Amino acid sequence: MIFPFEIKYSKKLVGEIESFSTHEILESYRKDFEKSCADSVRFIENGLIAENRLFEINFKPGLNWNRWGGVSKARLLVIENNNKRIAIYTFNLTRIFVVGAIAGVFFGLISKFYLVGIFAFVVLGIFNWVAKLIQHRITFVSVIDNLIYERKRNLSSK
Repeated sequence: MIFPFEIKYSKKLVGEIESFSTHEILESYRKDFEKSCADSVRFIENGLIAENRLFEINFKPGLNWNRWGGVSKARLLVIENNNKRIAIYTFNLTRIFVVGAIAGVFFGLISKFYLVGIFAFVVLGIFNWVAKLIQHRITFVSVIDNLIYERKRNLSSK
C-alpha cells in the first residue's frame, strides 16, 4: 500500500537509547500497544506486529479515543545496519477511508444532498486520518522517550 493508506515513520536510535537492547525497546512498545487496546500484539524477527479485528475494538473504562480505531495493522521493526539501529514504524489506515466513504455515500443518499455526503466523508474520513497520524507519531516518539526517562528515574532513586 502507499500513502495515504499506509503511513511510515522512522527514527535513528542514537544517543541515550543506544544503551538499550533491541528486546528492551520492543518490549516497551509491546506494553504500550497492549495498554492502548490493540487486539493482538506479537513478536516477529526484529520487530512487533499489532493487529485489530474490524468490529472488535476493546474499549477500557475511561478510554475516550482508542488509538487503534481505524488501524488494521501496525508493524514496528528495529533494524541494525553497520552498528547503527533504526526503528521503522508503519501502520495501515485504509479502514478510515472505507468507513468515511461509506458514511459519505449513506448520508448523501438519505439527505439527497451531495454536500452532506462530502461533509460526512471529510469529517469521518479525513479528520480521523489526521488525528491518527498525530496520535501514532506521538506514540512512536514518546515510547522511546519514556524508556529513557524510566531508566534515569530508576538510577536516580538508587
